[in-house]
Amino acid sequence: MLHGKAVSRREEYEVNPVLTTPDLRRVLVIARETGSAELLTSHLNHLPIDVTMANGARQGLSTALSRKYDLIIVDHAPPLMSGLEICRALRAEEVPAAVLVLSGAGSDAERILALELGADDCLCKPFNVGELRARVKALLRRHQWQDVKKPIEAASLFIDPAARRVTLAGRDVRLTCKEYDLLYLLASQADRVFTRTQLLAAAWKSCRRGSGHAVSCHINRLRLKIEPNARKPLYIVTVRGAGYKFAACAKQLGGQ
Repeated sequence: MLHGKAVSRREEYEVNPVLTTPDLRRVLVIARETGSAELLTSHLNHLPIDVTMANGARQGLSTALSRKYDLIIVDHAPPLMSGLEICRALRAEEVPAAVLVLSGAGSDAERILALELGADDCLCKPFNVGELRARVKALLRRHQWQDVKKPIEAASLFIDPAARRVTLAGRDVRLTCKEYDLLYLLASQADRVFTRTQLLAAAWKSCRRGSGHAVSCHINRLRLKIEPNARKPLYIVTVRGAGYKFAACAKQLGGQ
């Protein structure tokens, strides 16, 4: 058993020339039992990442807040504090890492709930190890989505894609990975109306029926963080019966 001490596997990468890289992505695995954490970590052996294991909710949350991680994998295993509750707590603390929830239930309702609580992806157990690795790589790619995208300025809002940084009136706004992706997608194509299905396909790589409510939840949280008045949005506007758009007039106020 691990007692309050997170175990890092960085040493393994330092002696393995295939995995050694000056810029290892940091991944935290939170599981109820040591065996589960070790098994999940072994599945990720061949990826160029630095994996830290944490046992249980308390240690997992403490470790997540102690340093910056690119991805947090949460093994949802009741009856102790569930993976969904851990996910809720991570977002309440505004941890910006991408979150992958591993769920033992195959129901659409639980997957949708995980997304609504802030998860970026949800994988049902038992799963194919190849699919787990593919999803981890996809989430890490999206988390470092830093092409030659131009900064966006709209009124007092500034988006710096190179640093994935958002400021409002000069003050940093802490966004989750998914919130940032949605904001940049909308702001980079001002006045284009996106349906919930399109936003799901672009940001979640999913188009499951019913998951559109997860988009609404993320948009609402985003508005609370960036809008002067979330009830009368300046930036992200609802187009009734169609979807959402980033108001072009806001960009004009920013001198674009």
